[in-house]
Amino acid sequence: MLLYVVDRNGSIWLALEEIAERTGEIPPEFTVARQRFADFTAQLRKFGHPTLVDGQPARIAGEILLEYDEESKTFAWEINAKSGRYNKGAERTEAHLNNVAEALSKLDVNLSLQPYREIAHGNS
Repeated sequence: MLLYVVDRNGSIWLALEEIAERTGEIPPEFTVARQRFADFTAQLRKFGHPTLVDGQPARIAGEILLEYDEESKTFAWEINAKSGRYNKGAERTEAHLNNVAEALSKLDVNLSLQPYREIAHGNS
């Protein structure tokens, strides 16, 4: 899974979502990319969207997932607006999500959109 954040200036930041053990210093061998359906225990913590912009305000944030379509037997990238920090409130709209997908498509990153209402409002 990739995380994205659009910062207050409109720059898009991307990173792998990572997890680490909750024990003091985090040695590199305990930092791993999160798996889509991995269970998180109390001993693990996600770094999350705020780490991409040093905790600063952002326009929108979410996830980019590689999804498999059973029917067509193909993989496709899908983008959503799922962020506990940056997408709480009515000021984020589906238009913001469309803008991110459009900006990334100019870099030949083609994304389908998850239904905005379901993801942005915690009904995923």
